[in-house]
Amino acid sequence: MSPSSAFPSASKVPRPLIGLTGRIEKLPSPHASLRGAYVDAISEAGGLPLILPVLSGDSFEEWISSLDALVLTGGEDVNPLFYGEQPHRSLGGLDTARDEWELALARQWLAGGKPLLGICRGIQLLQVALGGRLIQDIHAENPKAFRHSQSAPRKDPAHEIEVTAGSTLAQLLETDGVIRVNSIHHQAVREVVAGFRVSARSRDGIIEAMEAADGRIVVGVQWHPEEMACRFQKKLFENFVSYARVDGVLKDSV
Repeated sequence: MSPSSAFPSASKVPRPLIGLTGRIEKLPSPHASLRGAYVDAISEAGGLPLILPVLSGDSFEEWISSLDALVLTGGEDVNPLFYGEQPHRSLGGLDTARDEWELALARQWLAGGKPLLGICRGIQLLQVALGGRLIQDIHAENPKAFRHSQSAPRKDPAHEIEVTAGSTLAQLLETDGVIRVNSIHHQAVREVVAGFRVSARSRDGIIEAMEAADGRIVVGVQWHPEEMACRFQKKLFENFVSYARVDGVLKDSV
């Protein structure tokens, strides 16, 4: 047997199907869209990315059964009416139809136990889907906080965060302690809900990551790892995709 025939070809190895939530752009005409960095990050990590359009009235059962993992992507502010608050004057653009669709998707997805990664808006959407609340504008509430909406290019780090040792996030990143991340947001998770824990904070106290406390691969990060080329951000996607191949639980979780 030749060395080449001893292993299956790459084309025969199933790639996990990873759903990426999209958005509907209204101009110049309605169309589904998603920044290419998300697609590239999943593809380069060994996953097969599938952009999910906003579809009103969808019950999601077919998607949940066919997808191996889900990424809640970035975008507009989540409408505060979904967590029982009136809009703050600093609130940015809203897409209520997307909010409704993604909240329903996230809740049904979480019931299925498969891996989920929330990015920027995605961590905020996850928090609201779980019944939690958001800080509507960081600087309005805490003028001494860092500038969390950077003017530098998206690929550049803006500030440091502290990743909790032993957390699911630390295992996905393959590092803990202080790391540098980019920052493209003005809202944030307020307090994590029961069954979840904080797995990273910035030095001004803002929650930068949260995760399921039971070892499931359900993680939200406030930064944009798909835009950063550093090793541990790539590891985040590689390990997320690798868990999508199995049952979505860290075997050595505590």
